[in-house]
This record gives sequence, C-alpha cells and structure tokens, in this order.
Amino acid sequence: TFLLVISFYFFIRYFQTGKTSDLVFTAIFSGLLILCRPIAFFIPFLFSAFILYRSYRDIRNLFKLLIIHFCTVFLTLSPWLIRNKITFNHFFLSVIREHNLLNYQAGAVYAEVSGQPLPRTQSYLRWKTFKEFKGNAHEQPYEYAKFIEKEALSIITDNPAIFLKQQATQVAYFFLKPTRAFFEIQLGNWGKGYNTIPREFKVFHNFWKGTSKIILTLVIFQLSLMTLVYIFFLAGLLYMKKNQLQLPLVLFLFTIICFSLLNLPPATESRFRVPVVPLIAIISSCGFYYFKSIYWPALKLRFKK
Repeated sequence: TFLLVISFYFFIRYFQTGKTSDLVFTAIFSGLLILCRPIAFFIPFLFSAFILYRSYRDIRNLFKLLIIHFCTVFLTLSPWLIRNKITFNHFFLSVIREHNLLNYQAGAVYAEVSGQPLPRTQSYLRWKTFKEFKGNAHEQPYEYAKFIEKEALSIITDNPAIFLKQQATQVAYFFLKPTRAFFEIQLGNWGKGYNTIPREFKVFHNFWKGTSKIILTLVIFQLSLMTLVYIFFLAGLLYMKKNQLQLPLVLFLFTIICFSLLNLPPATESRFRVPVVPLIAIISSCGFYYFKSIYWPALKLRFKK
C-alpha cells in the first residue's frame, strides 16, 4: 500500500515540477511495488501512457523520458530476474499468475461445469497437471507454470460465458463483500468443515444460523462504514473533477478498476483490496471535504430558517 501511494505521489509531483528525479523515484518505487506484489505489473505502463500524453509533441524528449522510466523499473527488478535465471535458467518475475489462473479462474469455471465444490476441483486440477507435466515441477517452475497456463486457458475458452459471469460477480464482491472471514479467523471460528460445504448449501442461511452476534455486529458495522465511504466517494469524484484534479483521479480510478478485475473468483481475496483502500479513502475524503464545506453550511442555514 505504501509503495503504491508513494509511486503515485512522485508521479504527480513529476507532472507538477517536470523534474527527471521525480520520474526516477516513481520508477524505483514502481519496481519495488512489482517485486512486492507482481499484480502491479500494469503500473509502469499506466505511467508511460500519461508521459506519452504530456510529451507527444516533443518526440525526442518523449523517448528520453520513456527510456529513463522503463530502464529504471527494469534495473530495480533485475536482481530478482537474474537470481531466477541463475536458479531456474529463465528470466522471470513470478509464476503466481499461472497458478492463480488454474486454481481460481479456471478452477471456479470447472467447479460450475462439473457441479463440484471449488476446493475439490482445485485439488483435482493441481493433481492432474502435476501428473501430466513432463518434468520436475519443483525444479522447473517456469516450464510448469506455462504448462498449467495452457490447461487453465483451455478450460476458460471452452466456457467463456461462465468465466465472464464469474468475472462480473467478483468485481461486485470486490467492492461490496464484507471481510467476514477475517473476523471468523481472529475469533477462532473459521475453517471447521469449510472445504466440505456442498454447492447447494444456503450460504445466507448459514450466515444467520452459524454466526455469533459479535460477528454479525462487526459485519453490519463494516457494511455501514462502507456505505458512508462510497457515498462520499461519489461526492469526491465530483469534487476532483470540478477542481481540475484529473491526473490523480484517472490514476486512482484506473488502478482501482484493474485491481478489481484481477481479483480471484470466487474467493474475493482481501490482499487485492488492501492496495486500493487508501485510493478510495483519498477520493472519499475529498468528497467529505466537499460536503462539509459546501452542502453542510447550506443545510445548517436551512434548518435555522
């Protein structure tokens, strides 16, 4: 979260000052961000789009800035890439994308097609690909990742409608679903028979019958807080647009959308939400300020009258 926000900070400052040093700091923190969470791979490309928009009239300067930006990002990533080349004979950053694609996106599709619980299909697909791979999956993670990627893509392309439906559901869950599981974990109530719940089990019924009053109170409080945050978020969009804060607004919105699309169905992993929570909070705080400074005085005056 810190690396994401500070990358945005230096990039916005670069747009304000035009200093190359700010662009270099942007690239360094973007590289560290990707090393921390490979899901953030799109951030340097997002920044380069804005650099292109700003400097497209000056081609020579544009190429210089893009070279500085991408070379700095690459240099920041290079120690890990070199380490993987020495260890596994391939330059690569991570293989988590391929594993997530098989275990979640393809696994969820296969679960719906076969009518089985997700944990069972995940175990089956992992066992199947592990047995069919011609090599040592532990010693050849790069080759194994490419192999399971093909298996995952074949399941998804055979069932595109199911995949798109699950993608749409996961985006809704990303913004609306409360993190009840973490409350359960902290109170020691989670994991008891979770992996054996059948697909036809009524989750809403279980929510009321199998949950303590403490959990219900915490979830209701969380949902109430989320409602307030999103109300002020909408006001914040209006405030940032009216005050010509288009750069941070577009950066924040695009990043929030990307993280929501890259979330894992149907798990709705909170680790994907954590980086965007401060971005949502920043926009919401602008909306709260907008409401407090403009609408609240008008409401008070009306009540007095």
